[in-house]
Amino acid sequence: MLSLTDKPEENLEYQCKTYRLNLCFDNVLQFYKLMDDQDVSESNKILIAFEVFFDSDAVNYVLNNNDTELLVQGVEKVASYINESSYGASSGSGDVSARSFSYEQDAEAIYSSFMQQYHIDLINEQGNLHWDKFKALLHGLNDKTWFGQIIQIRETDVGQIEDIKQKQEIQQLQDYYALTDEASVRAQEQRNEAALDNMFNRFTRKAGE
Repeated sequence: MLSLTDKPEENLEYQCKTYRLNLCFDNVLQFYKLMDDQDVSESNKILIAFEVFFDSDAVNYVLNNNDTELLVQGVEKVASYINESSYGASSGSGDVSARSFSYEQDAEAIYSSFMQQYHIDLINEQGNLHWDKFKALLHGLNDKTWFGQIIQIRETDVGQIEDIKQKQEIQQLQDYYALTDEASVRAQEQRNEAALDNMFNRFTRKAGE
């Protein structure tokens, strides 16, 4: 998670060696997308995820030495790190907003809101903006932005609205901005956690045979 005294995570220490990793926000989003890809096998997902985050030295070492321990440890560390939160045990623990948006479905709203509030072009920041910074800025988007307004609409309890016309308007907006099944960040995190646990267990058992 973001710290004002320490630099964002950029290395993995393994057997007295330091390997560079790139936790830019688009790599993390690519990882989330990879985990949901049903056309990629579990073993390939771990290798591809490792290649996404780590430099060529680490990737070549794993491939040349068939070092499954470094492979698994590296992906485990990244998966654990990107889900850390300053509030609660994980980014999805009790986090209402994590159930109210999707990185993919709300991509346009997130992009335009970063431009509106921060004057940051996320396309230009691909490969540069660290995940910790991206997440902090995302959570700081106010309700004047498109993204903030969408979150506010989704989280509004129409049962608490007495005005019939206003209630109908909010219900229409909620239908329009409704998340597709299992699209929310929280649902995605839960799928990833289950899939990673299953993959790591299988991968470890296979390596020990």
